[in-house]
Amino acid sequence: MRSWVFALIIGAFTSLAFAQEVKVALKDTSAASSPLLLSGTVVSDASGSRLTLTAKNVGAKQIIAYFAEMNAFGDVSWLSHDYFFLPFVIEPGDVVEVDSLDSEVFLGPAHHPPEAWVLYVQFTDGTTWGDKAFGKKISARRPKEIAFLEKLLSAYENQGESVFLDYLRTETDPDLHVCDFQAQSGTPAALDCVKERLNSAQASLAAGVH
Repeated sequence: MRSWVFALIIGAFTSLAFAQEVKVALKDTSAASSPLLLSGTVVSDASGSRLTLTAKNVGAKQIIAYFAEMNAFGDVSWLSHDYFFLPFVIEPGDVVEVDSLDSEVFLGPAHHPPEAWVLYVQFTDGTTWGDKAFGKKISARRPKEIAFLEKLLSAYENQGESVFLDYLRTETDPDLHVCDFQAQSGTPAALDCVKERLNSAQASLAAGVH
């Protein structure tokens, strides 16, 4: 009888815990000299968990690219962003959203907190911080993306919209977002996006970023 009552009590407390919203802070385990400070929170309830991760530029230089890793919900994932093709960067003091992640796992205070760490940062003057091996992964993509954008622009100017759209369907890098612009706003917006990406890339190259 006592065992049955005890089980009911434990079950009630467990159900109550899962019904309530629980917040767990992410732990930044980057090197102390990292120019990016990571922070985030996991909010868990009966439906699961949602993690939101942000990064703050705590250095004195503008940041054009970064590479980080995160251990959350038992999985390690890569986190990277490249502003090489964009008309803006992470200014000193800026806070940007890095990632948001949903999971069916309930993460409470008793669980190991999620962790994230910065491995590489590139600045707008071409200098870097961290492990350059990760920087090579970012830099290696840029010439291919430039070639793809130039191919798109040439197709539109010399062969017309239909060929432009055919080439656009072969886009393999979602970070360029040209397909998104075309789907949401039409071909003229996509063409403007291509030109903007190329102009930003040329400006980055001129500044010594490769």
